[in-house]
Amino acid sequence: MSINENDPITDLKNVISRLFDVKFDEFDFTKYHTDLPQSLKEIYEIDAFFFRENCVYETIRFFCNQDRLVKYQDLKLDEQLFTFVNENQGNWYCKTALNSDVVLLENYSTKTKEEAFLPQKLDEFLTNFALQEIGFNLPFYFGLDYSTIEEVKDKFSKIEDLWTDKKYVYEHQHSYYLVDEDCLMMWGGMNVFATKSETKFEFYKSILKHYTF
Repeated sequence: MSINENDPITDLKNVISRLFDVKFDEFDFTKYHTDLPQSLKEIYEIDAFFFRENCVYETIRFFCNQDRLVKYQDLKLDEQLFTFVNENQGNWYCKTALNSDVVLLENYSTKTKEEAFLPQKLDEFLTNFALQEIGFNLPFYFGLDYSTIEEVKDKFSKIEDLWTDKKYVYEHQHSYYLVDEDCLMMWGGMNVFATKSETKFEFYKSILKHYTF
């Protein structure tokens, strides 16, 4: 399967359903501001689903491992541009507006604050953000110590391009692959293999002899 660039959040839910064995069909989402951008509203729906349905995430929220989705109740929707995602150490913040499809990056990683509108649309940004967090939410993961993605692909019988060569916040590109239908591989800023299956985790550790943790 692959994620459709024209409607990435719908396909993102399908990926999450496969990786975590969950179904969103019967979950009712009605509490969000009517003018909240649709893609952002759906990310909050996913976050709320895991908070309610899985006690593992009652204290550790779903979208807060590498970067952090601002809690819905903490959004300052009365501001023209409000922060919705921030880097865990406060190096950068991403903002958008109601009824908007743009992402403004506030970068504090240098001595001088820098602001710039990112080239990707909001739904593309959120898909990159979500896939990264999903990888770190899967219980079994390890870093891949290979120089090229081709080296890793040679080890697998079935690998599908999910969402590839996408910029996130900085210039380097992120790519995500589905391995054997239910394992996620991230390649870019971090090269990580992640799965919910302990059996597959041990199996792939035996195949991928170079991994960092």
